[in-house]
Amino acid sequence: VVPAYLKEWQPYREAGRTFANILNKQPMPDYGMSVMLPKIESPAEVEVQGTENTGIAETDPSAGFLSAAVLTPAGQVFVSQQWLDRVGYGPGFDRQVSDALGRDFSPKLDKIALTAALAGAGSIAYADSAFNLTVPSGFGGFYGAVANAQQVIRTSAGTFANPTAIVVTPFRWAAISGMADSTGRPLIVPNSVGLNPAAEGDFATGDAGIEGAVGFNMLGCEVYQDYNLPAPASGHDQAIVLDPQLTYWLESPAVDRSLPMTKGDSLQVLIQRYGYVCGLPIYPLATQTISGSGMSSAL
Repeated sequence: VVPAYLKEWQPYREAGRTFANILNKQPMPDYGMSVMLPKIESPAEVEVQGTENTGIAETDPSAGFLSAAVLTPAGQVFVSQQWLDRVGYGPGFDRQVSDALGRDFSPKLDKIALTAALAGAGSIAYADSAFNLTVPSGFGGFYGAVANAQQVIRTSAGTFANPTAIVVTPFRWAAISGMADSTGRPLIVPNSVGLNPAAEGDFATGDAGIEGAVGFNMLGCEVYQDYNLPAPASGHDQAIVLDPQLTYWLESPAVDRSLPMTKGDSLQVLIQRYGYVCGLPIYPLATQTISGSGMSSAL
């Protein structure tokens, strides 16, 4: 019996682009391979006038530019003309190749965004011997590290921003959501959907998902999962506390193209995807990382 081929296929699935998606989207300029943003580097001054008809304070603020390079993520695949012309089953192979390039495009863009945001970020040390959300009494644990990161963002000279997001790896969120106190009660308290308990999340389904928003706030910040967070050291992960609106993300639409003449002498077709992206933190200290021995992957 001749087999039937379905019109869909099993793609090789990859991580997405959670971090890039929460940043401040800005239009990509029509020209140039770098982006410049004017900045004020120091404050002006206001003081009480000593007496009538006396001089007043004068401090001229200095100015400069923030700059970032426009990068070109790109990928390509060679296929034979015969494969495009003669493959007879199911979906077109060009669709499968384009889909595969797109699935690898997203995490690579996410890593570019992370690299840009972390380049000038501050760092909070979390040096516990093991990961804990809180300590029995006093200041400490992961909550303490998050609170410390928040106050640094809120009090750094020239920044004075309000963090609204925490980004962790799926491993770290699993560790957090699976923790319980000494009596077995979960520290991340499950919500309910009607009369049915939801194991995680406060979405209607109670599903925290693979990546993206988990449905919980922590110390006033929405929590996100991102598989692409870089490891600061072997066997450790890190968390990011930030105001995502203070990192600009410029991205052009991705371009998919097919070039039959590139290797036309051997009947090969080149399928490409490329685009232009740029990450520009306008307040680098509005992003703080949390890392150290407490963020060990050995729970």
